[in-house]
Amino acid sequence: MQVGEAALEVSGAGVTYPGVRALQGLDIDVRAGEVHAVIGHNGSGKSTFVKLLAGQCRPTQGTRIRVAGEELPPQSPLESARLGLRFVHQDLALVPSQSVTENLGLSVGLGVRGLKRIDWRAEHAAARSRLAELGYAVDPKALVGELSRSTRSAVAVARALRDFVGSPARVLVLDEVSAAMTAPEIARLLEMLARLRATGLGILYVSHHLEEVLQTADRVTVLRDGVRVTTSSAHTLTGAQLADLIIGTEQAHKLREGRAAEPGERDLATGQSRHTGAAFTVTALSGQILRDISFQARSGQIIGVAGIAGSGREELAELLMGSVPRKGSVLIDGAELPPSRPDLSVRYGMALVPADRSSNAVIPTLPVRDNMTLARLSPFWRRGWLSRRSEAKEVSAWIERLSIRGATVDGAVSTLSGGNQQKVMVARALRTRPRVLILDEPTQGIDVAAVADIHAIIREVAETSAVIILSSDSDELASLCSEVLVLRAGRVAAQLADSDVMSAAIMRLELAGGAGSLVQGAESEARQ
Repeated sequence: MQVGEAALEVSGAGVTYPGVRALQGLDIDVRAGEVHAVIGHNGSGKSTFVKLLAGQCRPTQGTRIRVAGEELPPQSPLESARLGLRFVHQDLALVPSQSVTENLGLSVGLGVRGLKRIDWRAEHAAARSRLAELGYAVDPKALVGELSRSTRSAVAVARALRDFVGSPARVLVLDEVSAAMTAPEIARLLEMLARLRATGLGILYVSHHLEEVLQTADRVTVLRDGVRVTTSSAHTLTGAQLADLIIGTEQAHKLREGRAAEPGERDLATGQSRHTGAAFTVTALSGQILRDISFQARSGQIIGVAGIAGSGREELAELLMGSVPRKGSVLIDGAELPPSRPDLSVRYGMALVPADRSSNAVIPTLPVRDNMTLARLSPFWRRGWLSRRSEAKEVSAWIERLSIRGATVDGAVSTLSGGNQQKVMVARALRTRPRVLILDEPTQGIDVAAVADIHAIIREVAETSAVIILSSDSDELASLCSEVLVLRAGRVAAQLADSDVMSAAIMRLELAGGAGSLVQGAESEARQ
């Protein structure tokens, strides 16, 4: 293909999930020899668009996708690859325990010679050559798990660009590959993209990071709520303008609703809030990404933590619980929690509802009863025997209290909706009577009715416990929290409190930093 010709053309693209229009009427094209960035906040439709191109979801009627002039049939992953679409996702899908050469062979296999023996000398040489073309000098025998994040991304790109059933790559789709990279690693990545663009390859670059987009992209398409807001030359835009396009001016006027006016326990005699001493104190907490994170939370207070992918928000919950090694101190009521001892964190009064229910919380082979009670069975022991009757009585009470629809004591938890499974996990945490409740993405992937129920439960719990919410949903944080920490590149970029906690302010700080000016800008917009 000639540079400037349309390598990918998408028109009228739409995707609808039950009750949700994830993508609507999207028109976009990628030209040979350009980097076309697609940006937008969480829920804007970026991931759905990538899945659509990969043939992983069903498009609505009227969707048309052409690659190098050839029509792409719907839901055809093999055809997508054959026509020349190649994908590298945030997790890279590499095998850390295998060598660079072995990982490069995962998609198309390794060459053999005589008696079906792998020609390792030729394969190692080819692997070294492919990575050299991308600007990386890599030992092809090195284990991928020992490489830097930037070098691993190069391995993933090199694998993606290999010919598939005789078809060369025409468009490379990079989906948030820089999320966990350091600044020098990102610089290497952008250098690689410049090399690829010079070969005439079309690049679709999906990212949250506006600085990268402005450095590397020729054009930028902004999505919001599944709709294309604009497609513009990257050279005519600033970071602040991109942030405005992503957020939308109406968001700046959307103030918090439904959050308790004051943090602190409620005085039952007067109905007023009263402040209490710090129940939860975090000082200089550090992990793989996070550095020197400090904050306090009182009983009766909801603290939010915001941050885009790669900000460090994803590792905070496990650091607080002691599930992974950490530096710094974590105290509950003045007692320091030992690191790497999540069992002691629970004993001291901490409970966690993790983000990934399917992998880290729900046990699908066990009934609702066991999923709810396994964290605390002591109330049901009677002289060395487990009283199933007492257990069933308490589980029934929690099902009623949290309105867990469709649940029965011995019913399969796997038959419940995502929202009702989440309620089971919340009940499991609340049964431990936590002094500090940590909720990581508490409403991710659940329907609107379940979101309202979960929020009501959180507000009730916050009457007597300190609650920490880690969420990618800025509206959720603005609705629930009295304070919000905004993380950026592993550190606290800003701390918002009271009237400053607005969805627009949170999103601006996540996207572009510059705490003072951005908060002031959001405040001035809200007053107008």
